[in-house]
Amino acid sequence: MRGSIRKRGDKYYVCFRVNGKQHSRAAGTKKRDADAMLAKINYEINTGRYVDIKPMVFSEFSTRWLELTKPNLKASSYSKYVVVVNNELVPMFGALQVSRIDTEMIQGWLTGLSARGLKPSTVNTYFSTMRKLMSDAEKWKYIHRNPAAIVNRPKIPKSEIDYLDPQEIGRLLAAVENCAQDHALLMLLALTGMRIGEALALTWDDIDFIKQTLMVSKTMYNGVATAPKTSGSRRVVKFPEPIKRELMNLQLTSPITQTNYVFLSGAHTPLDRNHVRNRIMKPALVRAGLRSVSVHSLRHSYATLMIHQGDNDYVSKRFNDERVFSKTL
Repeated sequence: MRGSIRKRGDKYYVCFRVNGKQHSRAAGTKKRDADAMLAKINYEINTGRYVDIKPMVFSEFSTRWLELTKPNLKASSYSKYVVVVNNELVPMFGALQVSRIDTEMIQGWLTGLSARGLKPSTVNTYFSTMRKLMSDAEKWKYIHRNPAAIVNRPKIPKSEIDYLDPQEIGRLLAAVENCAQDHALLMLLALTGMRIGEALALTWDDIDFIKQTLMVSKTMYNGVATAPKTSGSRRVVKFPEPIKRELMNLQLTSPITQTNYVFLSGAHTPLDRNHVRNRIMKPALVRAGLRSVSVHSLRHSYATLMIHQGDNDYVSKRFNDERVFSKTL
């Protein structure tokens, strides 16, 4: 067997020579891992499968990685990657050679994030970006193995997802009854389980009032409608009678635009999700005297109703019976 194993501090390193060039690779804190790495390297050398990695510092590689992955990502996903890379990864690993980043470094970084008081879900979001980045670095021959593949991720505690019950949804809708569009949008989210981006991407052509169905085939982000992330997100959604009446009334007063979107800003452009969150949902919750919940909580409200009460027809009847839709009933 060619090569040797050396220990520096509490870490083991595998040293070997290929084509007259000396290499040293970190193997972690366990000698058995170093033994396994050296055996693998010798096998690759002996079978002609060894590939010399390309040198590049992390800051340069991360920029390149963002450029190459952008065409295959939704705009919202790419924006999240940019924030994590620029705000968290580059400040921590930017000056290091990609090949020098090991599992212990990444584990220490995650521990530091948790020590800063970040939620486990946030830490996992950051880690997922790092793992994907390093996975691509392995595929592109900048590292021999992905050091993030065996990192211990923080456990996300099970917590009850907050949602609004039927009476609370009624109070929320009553708080926006003076605006037909706001009322229709929040009702649509609460009674169909649609995502906010899907609702904002709806056009009048997507709605079949006779069958009481709508076609979900797009999602809206920053004013641009794109295909949903997965094929399963493309679907036909059945809506109950209250939504039918609400949407028909909204259509009568909506301006005719070239894009034909259902929900529009004052400038007749697609409504922005931040506008929905900050200018519609939050003020409505305050006026209704309700706790602060996200727009996405309406999707959870719908899911909970489906679990406990069966189907849209039953839910529609329940909401009608309890008089929670003060504007439409």
